Amino acid sequence: MNILVLNFFPAFYPATSGGELRYYNLYNNLSKFHDVTLLSPTYSDSELECITHSTTFREYRIPKEDIFNTLHMEMDTLNICTEISALVCALSAEYPNKYHEYYNILYKSADIIIHEFPYMLNYDIYFGFDDKPRIYNSHNCESKLVEQMWSGEHSKQYIDFIYGLERKLCEGSDLVFATCQEEKESFINEFNLCRDKVILAPNGVNQNEYVNNASLANKAFFIGSGHPPNLEAVEYIINVLANKTKEVEFHIAGSCCNWVKNKKLPSNIILHGIVSDDEKRDLFNTAGIAINPMFSGAGTNLKTLEFLSSGVPMISTPVGVRGIQLKDGVHFLLANSDDFSDKIRHLLADI
Repeated sequence: MNILVLNFFPAFYPATSGGELRYYNLYNNLSKFHDVTLLSPTYSDSELECITHSTTFREYRIPKEDIFNTLHMEMDTLNICTEISALVCALSAEYPNKYHEYYNILYKSADIIIHEFPYMLNYDIYFGFDDKPRIYNSHNCESKLVEQMWSGEHSKQYIDFIYGLERKLCEGSDLVFATCQEEKESFINEFNLCRDKVILAPNGVNQNEYVNNASLANKAFFIGSGHPPNLEAVEYIINVLANKTKEVEFHIAGSCCNWVKNKKLPSNIILHGIVSDDEKRDLFNTAGIAINPMFSGAGTNLKTLEFLSSGVPMISTPVGVRGIQLKDGVHFLLANSDDFSDKIRHLLADI
């Protein structure tokens, strides 16, 4: 089949976030059986291009036009959240732009259309009017996630907006993919869906890429994108863990570092920023422990799967291991905000 996939961010490779990791690898593997075309907006200063990942896998990256910047500035003044690019993409569908143009071109040859998130739904102008199958390949129950993340006096109308998009997408799609059983139940209960319509499509990683060979006992590692739940975790590492466990070096990688790189940091915080594949592999290979102090979020956490695959002993909050059937004391150590530093000391004593 010819598969057209709509998303609000590109399938950058190497991936710099859990979302990119799922986006690229899932469709790279699916393209071994079907012809896959991704349609993704990209940075406004980029060129419009078609990336050929393989003979059966390509991606059209469409630079964001002026309307995206205008909407972004408007949304910034409302102080809803630190990350609003997805919301801006959803709102931009009301204004004609190049993404519409390429959707119309690629639509003609598509046998099936997949939505990664609800944000690009209004670009799919034939949704509900044609006979082409639709799939919602969810990364999270998005309406529940934004309800956690967005705040302020202006947030409700936009939370309701995303809820409406996700409800429409769930009700109008032929299948809904969920990352774990908990998410599956959320979709079924929240949108009154037939149980057979919601299928599990778990997150995963290539285990061969993560091998912990030479761990340093005093080195704790965290990696994350600029996703607000990751920023919340970084703030906790810097303000709480680094001060309570000064004997430990806390190494933080990923775009989450951009949020704190100009701040005065404790001496045992080491920021690596966005890292290459080789640099990321080295951080995994030399980490004494992995920490995952997540306090909000939805779906399953890809960094948890990376930590587990690398063999690095992991300490996590319940949110960090949500949707993954792990046993405390067997696969990881469970911690909360009050005893996380104690669990670090306990685990390091065994290394």
